[in-house]
Amino acid sequence: MLENWLFSERHDCYTIVACFCYVLLAKPVYSLVVRAAPIRRLMTCPSDTGREREAVGLKNKWHTLVILLAFLTIILVVWLRHPGFGVGNVSAVETSSSLGAYWDVGCSAMVSSIDWGNLTPSQTRNITFYIRNEGSTTLFLSGIDKNWNPITAEGYIRFVFGSADQVVQASEVKKVTCSLTISPEIINITNFSFDVLLQGTNYLLADVNQDGIVDMKDIAIVGHAFGTTPTSSDWNPNADLNRDLEVDMHDLSLVCQDYAKTSQ
Repeated sequence: MLENWLFSERHDCYTIVACFCYVLLAKPVYSLVVRAAPIRRLMTCPSDTGREREAVGLKNKWHTLVILLAFLTIILVVWLRHPGFGVGNVSAVETSSSLGAYWDVGCSAMVSSIDWGNLTPSQTRNITFYIRNEGSTTLFLSGIDKNWNPITAEGYIRFVFGSADQVVQASEVKKVTCSLTISPEIINITNFSFDVLLQGTNYLLADVNQDGIVDMKDIAIVGHAFGTTPTSSDWNPNADLNRDLEVDMHDLSLVCQDYAKTSQ
């Protein structure tokens, strides 16, 4: 199990509690310090009002300094760990020319990125937005993750583009919920990022040969192009389902996920 300070919100609470304990211990710490300091001698001369006031003033300054340092520590912790700062756990969102992604059903606020926030092992976070078909034909929706950073994060973090109905009619607005699940075995990852590609096609994305059904023929096509890139002699752009310029296991898994589905 990962116990990483930058990966869990509960550790922020621990740090804040520690800061407040620091404030509560200010007086005892002050007492220990002044025993060996000249200020202690000042405080033991009650007949000298001026020195008493000086001692009290120094004591108040000490307490103020301790409290200030504690609150500065809290602010620093929140600043460093808040998902809006630093690298963060963010996904850039790309859409095909016929689709628009929006945060509201009125389609006024476009989705350009998704901030997943701080996540803990075994946690799942859902993000909901709306997709509008801005073309004139019926489209099949697909959402694909790519360009993971670091690359190892993909082995521990699962992205799912969820939609009960993958078909969206012309000008229709469809509510979509995407989820991100963190593996309980995740290790050595504090921040991550990846891109989400939202596509609208006239056929199922996994229907590589566009014959209306996802079957062994499509798997065979992807398998034949497996390991190729645009510089390869047998490069097939249709087999590159996630459009990352390489036919690999990601493309093969996308075909298998939609196996036996039809485009009719």
